[in-house]
Amino acid sequence: MKDTKIFSNSIRLIFLGTLFSIAVLFVCFFTPERVYAADTMTGYVNASELNVRTKPGTTNSKIVGTLSYETVTILGSEKDSSGNLWYRISYNGGEYYIFAGYVTIQTNETESESSGYGTYKQQLKSFPVSYRSLIKKIHEEYPNYIFVADYVDFSFDEAVYQQTLDHRKLVSMSYDAVSWRSLSPDCYNRKTKKWSTYSGNWTDAGIDVIEYYMDPRNFLNTRNMFIFAQQTYTGAETKSGVKNIAGNSFLAGKYTDSTGTHSYIDTIMKVAKASKVSPYVIAATLRVEQPTSGQSPLIDGSYGYYNFFNFAASGSDVIGNGIAYAKKQGWDTVYKSILGGAQGYYNGYLKYGQDTYFYKDFNVVNGNFDHQYAQGVYDPIGSGIFLRNAIGDDKEATVVLRIPVYTEMPAEAPGYPAETSSLNPRYTKKGAVIARTSTTITTAKGSGSTTQTKTEPLTAEEPKNKDDDKNSGSSSGSGKNSGNSQTKASGNPKYKAGDANGDGKVSALDYIAVKNHIMKKKIISDADKLEAADANKDGKISALDYIRIKNKILKK
Repeated sequence: MKDTKIFSNSIRLIFLGTLFSIAVLFVCFFTPERVYAADTMTGYVNASELNVRTKPGTTNSKIVGTLSYETVTILGSEKDSSGNLWYRISYNGGEYYIFAGYVTIQTNETESESSGYGTYKQQLKSFPVSYRSLIKKIHEEYPNYIFVADYVDFSFDEAVYQQTLDHRKLVSMSYDAVSWRSLSPDCYNRKTKKWSTYSGNWTDAGIDVIEYYMDPRNFLNTRNMFIFAQQTYTGAETKSGVKNIAGNSFLAGKYTDSTGTHSYIDTIMKVAKASKVSPYVIAATLRVEQPTSGQSPLIDGSYGYYNFFNFAASGSDVIGNGIAYAKKQGWDTVYKSILGGAQGYYNGYLKYGQDTYFYKDFNVVNGNFDHQYAQGVYDPIGSGIFLRNAIGDDKEATVVLRIPVYTEMPAEAPGYPAETSSLNPRYTKKGAVIARTSTTITTAKGSGSTTQTKTEPLTAEEPKNKDDDKNSGSSSGSGKNSGNSQTKASGNPKYKAGDANGDGKVSALDYIAVKNHIMKKKIISDADKLEAADANKDGKISALDYIRIKNKILKK
């Protein structure tokens, strides 16, 4: 469970270039239990917007503020009526509560710690075993890097399936192999042997391609790890790190505007704290947007306004349009321009928990799968490589890597998809996805333990009996509604929306029932309960329904 504010936003599509880690809410009836700490402790909030409440739990408590990636003083702890642990903290002169699941306790171990994230050994232990050898290799070369295990509330197959819908992930018809293309019915016509294209000459990515790019273990190396680099300001960033990014560019020097003469690096550090965007990301973005010399009418002040992020600088009059935008925003100083650009970047993605290149393109942190930055399936890799070029040579820098861990995932990372001129072998002649044959692991948060299970197919297999066929349906693995149980709304539903088990209330048991139904672990066969499981009333049961149920439980 994570008690956070979640927002939505419109999708922005380009081709070049929090965290929802929810512990399942088991309904246990405990008497609230207070645990007092002998001494105060220091903790670090690993979330973009963690609610601060007047009481432990979401029932009969009020939100008095939010915390975002910052250190807190813990005075004690207390369990709510469901047995969930909350920390009592000092906040704005009073004592309030935050959910403990997203707070890292700073211990007194002699090993060096970084900004409340715990020691390296503690960080490593929080990952499943299959991640650890990869992280160890990175740590050997970058000893100050911080590794955060992001336990997201989706199985690997669920997350991948969502990216097969609505053309969310594409490959190039011009440059990528034929074998990388999807063969789903709405993408490929076997009679005409033609693919549908979107956003230019692009078509849906094959299931194996999406699997490869969504498994974090394939990119836990010193070349690609920056796709997990946290872009939200942490306070652990240093001037020396920004100086390394600035290199011999204009950012290494000073500027003069109406407010006086200032250092670019000092300004970037100041903006980072004010905007909540990492100064490394700000500096790296400015290196991309502006010439190394800094000689551009958009930033030299010759027009009286500044546009360091090149907003609206396009069309037939690049300079004129860019300056007009800056004038409209009131960016008449360098600081205002850099701050305004950074705030726009934060408000677009970072504040929703999508504060890494991976999360911007594969949104597994807040359930709004349409809010993703780019459709190109490999877009995070290109973006991450640029960041590596900017800061990768600084072996002493402190960078936070937020690395997703799915609730269930392949025991081994899927290999690089074959690039051939043949059709993708992971599809049947009818366009249905052929499930992987490898085993999966069920991850255990914080312990690194795993349980071996048989793999769950990405999409539903044919039902084993007529009742299942009537109520859950089969799927082809493609299209907007495929893979999700279809429901038929009645005029007078027996159970209210979200009450999937029919006990008269919406609780964690309903969340579990819907999730088990989607994963085909326990099918909901009763027609009335099936209708209630369609919590958002879109005619199908999908991950969006258990997200809605979870939000209802948390009173969001």
